[in-house]
Amino acid sequence: DTVSAILRRHRLASLVVLDGLIIVTQIALFLATSWIAQHEGSLARTDFGLLAGLLFCSTYLSVRELGQLTFMAFRGQLTAWWQSVWNWMDLLGALAGFILAAMVLSGEDIRLSPAFRIVASLWVLPLWIQLLGFIRYLSREFATFIMALIKITRDLRSFIVVLAIFVSTFSTMLFLILHPRQDRSFGDDEDEAPFESVPEALLTAYIMFLGEFDRNWFTVPGHEPSR
Repeated sequence: DTVSAILRRHRLASLVVLDGLIIVTQIALFLATSWIAQHEGSLARTDFGLLAGLLFCSTYLSVRELGQLTFMAFRGQLTAWWQSVWNWMDLLGALAGFILAAMVLSGEDIRLSPAFRIVASLWVLPLWIQLLGFIRYLSREFATFIMALIKITRDLRSFIVVLAIFVSTFSTMLFLILHPRQDRSFGDDEDEAPFESVPEALLTAYIMFLGEFDRNWFTVPGHEPSR
């Protein structure tokens, strides 16, 4: 009902549509910038164009979020603002563009480093969650479905914690068994790659929980009968 009332007012409806377009555009520009900027040499016109668009979207969303924060503080509802996960995602989504732009402008070494890709992949998460939060306002069906997903996720917290402990247990056991410390060449063989490091072992154990594994992974170095 609230959504319908808002959309019946043309100015408010236009503002909602504009917010949605800005969010979608920011996601597209963020992904394009994080991919295209990974090149040697100086930044090209395309890079600066993408950065300009990304910074514009981030600035718009930042102003909108700061305006909401100021309004809530003026009404004495600042605590309610801080307690909302969606507000935090909106704030992080607005900051994502500035973070990426700072890294792109930091130089070629940063743009070509693994850290650049890792940071970009992490900051794209609040952007998509921000879009998910936006579509809640488009209809009651969207809002109901998204809130149901949140409720299910909260109910699964205990299960996720227990699952993480089990995965960590088996991955560390397999890592200790299959990765001898003194074997400097360990990991050169393709079958040894799944247990080359602790993170790889964690990923391998998770994949095994999903039912996929290769028998050749479980070969103890120097002991052919283990095959």
